[in-house]
Order: sequence, then C-alpha cells, then structure tokens
Amino acid sequence: MIDYEYRITGYHCNFRNKIERFRSNNEIYISIDTCYLGNGMYFWDNHYDLEYWEIAKKAEAKRKAIEEPIMCISARIEYNSDEIIDLTIKEEFEKLIQIKNIVNNAHKKGNSKFENCALGEVINKLFKSTDTLVSTYISKIKVMKANLRYENIKDGYIMKELDYYSSKLSSNQNLAFDIRTIYCVKDGANILFHEVLREEVAS
Repeated sequence: MIDYEYRITGYHCNFRNKIERFRSNNEIYISIDTCYLGNGMYFWDNHYDLEYWEIAKKAEAKRKAIEEPIMCISARIEYNSDEIIDLTIKEEFEKLIQIKNIVNNAHKKGNSKFENCALGEVINKLFKSTDTLVSTYISKIKVMKANLRYENIKDGYIMKELDYYSSKLSSNQNLAFDIRTIYCVKDGANILFHEVLREEVAS
C-alpha cells in the first residue's frame, strides 16, 4: 500500500450509467472539458456543493427527458505533492503560465498554440504535448485543484454578518463563502470509490 502524503474525500454526482464502471472497478469517468481543469473526473470537497450539482443534474434530466437515475457518490482521492498542480496557490498558477508561455514562444509569431484558449484547453494541450520541458512538468501529475468564485452566492443578509466579522481581521483579509474548491482527477490509480450516498430518478 502506497503511503500517500494527502488523502481527501471528494464528492461527485452524475447519471448512473456514467459512473457505474467507477463504482464497480474503479474506472474513472472522464468528462471532456475545455473551461476548467481540462479532461478528467471532477469532484467537490463538501456535501453542500454536491447538492448544488445534484440539482443541476436533475434539471438536465428533466430538460432532456433522461430517465437514467442520478447517483451521488463519495470517493477517496490520494496523491503526493509532486502529483498535483494546485492552482489555489499563486506560485503554482504562475508556473503553469510560464510553461504555457515557453511553449507558445517556441511557435512562430502569429501562430500561437494557446491563442484565445480557455484554461481547460491550455491544460489539455499541455498534457498532450511532446515537448521535453512540458513532459517533465506534466508526467507525474494525477490530480489538479482550483478555487472558483461564485458571484451569485452573495446573499444580502448574511453578507452583512460576514463583512462585520471580516472587519475584525487584518486589513488585507476577508472571510468568504463564495469560493468553491474543485478537484480534477486525471488518473484512476489515485482514486478509490467509497460509497453511494443516494440514488434517484429525477422527477
């Protein structure tokens, strides 16, 4: 058994047919993504965000007349410090951009490899790159992590309370609950199915 440095519980919601293989033999379901952290299986780090995604999946099922049950699961994500790109850390984001720029500069002017690309597309291209520098940077990466800020979470009443307690902190600090953490697992070897939390057909 590998003694990983980090073990966290992640939460995922999807249609049963998309995650049944993960449930039965730990084969991860790869979502095709070009906006967030690229292709992979996505997880939240808490129950509340799982419930938000469950509502979104139910709405999708109703809109598309999908009768497949919706399954909410938990899993254990394991990794070492050299197996994750943690974009919640400024220095890690800077390193990602530096690698992207080095690859970009190797291309002819006016033929940018990453021109007008969203972050997920940049990450997908880096994972497919055969450049030696990129391969060294990417080769061990199994997990990616990022924070998302949701502007629509800012409720008037509770924000007043939050602002009050934030005012008691250092001048450059604020309490916040509009920030959400996501994990994108690239390799099934670093994740273990834990349990089905609930399963139901969208009504």
